[in-house]
Formats: sequence, structure tokens, C-alpha cells
Amino acid sequence: MVHRGVIVAVLFSVLAIPIDAGVTYRFTRKSTAALQSTSGGRVWIDGDRKRIKLDPDPTNPRTHDVTIIADGKTTFINLQNRTYFNEQKKPPQAIRTGTSSLFHLPWASDGIQGRPKISYRAAGAGPLLGEHATTKHLIQFSYRLKGEMEGTPLKGEVEATVTVATAPALAAGDDRSFVRTGFHEIDDELIRMLSAMEGMVVSYEISVGRKLEGGPMITQTTTSFIDEWKTIDVDASLFTVPADLVFQQPVYGFPGAETVR
Repeated sequence: MVHRGVIVAVLFSVLAIPIDAGVTYRFTRKSTAALQSTSGGRVWIDGDRKRIKLDPDPTNPRTHDVTIIADGKTTFINLQNRTYFNEQKKPPQAIRTGTSSLFHLPWASDGIQGRPKISYRAAGAGPLLGEHATTKHLIQFSYRLKGEMEGTPLKGEVEATVTVATAPALAAGDDRSFVRTGFHEIDDELIRMLSAMEGMVVSYEISVGRKLEGGPMITQTTTSFIDEWKTIDVDASLFTVPADLVFQQPVYGFPGAETVR
């Protein structure tokens, strides 16, 4: 099970990128999917050092609340039980996690039928991020699906619109994987289009409509944006682990279950 805190932290590997001057900003992520959610937090950046602090969420037993990227390593802090651990390797990717689940229909296996349609167009100027101008981009795609459930063949359709705003004056991050379908026919083109966008990703909206053949279209939306952008002198202590914290490897879903001496 992937918790919302993990997803947001991954999201910020996209948004929190090295910038010459010290900056801080907030981020917000909202979803109208089956498990509706709103999450967010604050980021501080100074050179190649980053601190990401998630907003409190007592309903989410996440493994960490703070991520610190500094001195060539990534450290995660759990503020609830005052522990920390270091990233050793990326957790195995679960099938259909994050936004990828939006692009499938509810059966065990499915595949694209025929040739998908996908297009890109520039969409003019976006809202300012502090003093930085932004540019909007629009990607649209659609495809038909076929699958089987308990021996019964099923068909469906998916159509999606992805709206992205980038700030060309700010350095771009390497990771543009905030939207993936799990189908290489679509994802190869998404990677190419997203990688060609100049500058830092400052917001996106993913709107996905799905329907079974003959049924109604159900649309779900995921949005993410950053604001409160400020240039500041960042306190170096933000990138260090407090001395009173205890090192502890997490047990996902049950933080604090096992302590490493």
C-alpha cells in the first residue's frame, strides 16, 4: 500500500530542484478520485540541499513527515515518534499506484485496442510564480481498452487532458513522471512531450474520463500547484537531523514497529 505522504514526497522530487538562490514555497495536491484527498507542505531549497515538510495529517500513518536531501544522501524524519532513517534503495513499484490507476478500467488485466490518439499544443502564458513568468502546455490523449473479467470480455474508453505550467527561467528537474498510464504506447510519447517543456514544473492538472462500453463517462481530476514563492536566506539547520532523534528503519504502514540499534 502506498500512502499519500509517500506519493507527495515523490511528487516533490519533481518540483523541488536545485536553484541558485535560497527559496521557499508551499505545494498543494488535490484529488477527486475514489479516495478524495488534499495534501501539501512546504519546501526549502539552498543550492543542492532541500527540505520537504508535509502538513500534519493524523488520518495517514505515513512513515515520514520530513525529507532532507543534503550531502549526497536522502534522510526521512518521522515527527510523530521522533525517529529517522536514510534512503537505501527505492521501494518496489506497485502496479497501478498514483495517477496510473486512473488510466485503467476495473478489471484484472487490460490492454489498448487499436492505435491511441495523443496531441500537444502550447496554451499561452500561465500565472506568475513570484516574479517568474510561466508557460502553459496542453496534452490530450484517448484510447480504447479491452479486457476480461471472469471469462467475460469487456471493452471501454479512456480520454485525458493534462495541463502543465512551467517557469522557463527556473532550472528543470530530471523527473517528469507525475503522469504515467502504464501503457508504453502512451507513456513513450508523454515522456517525450514532458521532457521538451522548458523550465521548472510549477503546476499540473490531470483530468481523466473512463467508461465501460455503453456506460457513462466518469471523470476524475488530480491537481498540483506551488505558491508562496519567496527568495530567502535558508537556515542551514533545516538540512540536519536533530540530535534527539533515534535512527529506526520503518515498517510501512506501521511506523515505529521496529527499532535498529
